[in-house]
Amino acid sequence: MSAVGSTDPGDGVRLPVVLQLLVAVALGLMLLVVALVLAPARALPRPMVDRLDGRRESLVFTAIAALGLCLVLCLLVLLAAA
Repeated sequence: MSAVGSTDPGDGVRLPVVLQLLVAVALGLMLLVVALVLAPARALPRPMVDRLDGRRESLVFTAIAALGLCLVLCLLVLLAAA
């Protein structure tokens, strides 16, 4: 007997493992960049402060754009697999 409304776990659309790993790495790097940019200057080593000087806004924009690109690519793969 089968329960009414039960679904087979194999019916869902899944992302390939490599793409899942790529998305996880991109998300981690984006969060790392945002954390570095938002950290106060006294909490960062001097060489890092020198590299971030004047680039904080562009780094945040780049991290958000990379995350958006990752999400769009994932949606395209999901649509192609459906």
